[in-house]
Amino acid sequence: MLSRSKGFLILILFAFLSLVAFAAAPQTFTGTVTDTMCGKKHMIQGKTDAECTRECMKSEGDWTYGLIVGDKVYSLAGDARQLEAIWLC
Repeated sequence: MLSRSKGFLILILFAFLSLVAFAAAPQTFTGTVTDTMCGKKHMIQGKTDAECTRECMKSEGDWTYGLIVGDKVYSLAGDARQLEAIWLC
């Protein structure tokens, strides 16, 4: 039979491992592709949001592709060529 302290230690270990498992769970988001410079409000007059995003991404800067989900804009990280392939779909 387990002693009380060993049982408590096992319970704490189980709780910790459960938290780690939930924190590492992948998430799926559905939204609109954008750039993090413009975000939800595109600034190039006479261009669609998609055209504005493409133009912004052609220029050099600290911005990247983003994803608008509700009121939030998430930065997308990864290989730029793979992110650009999003536009070809």
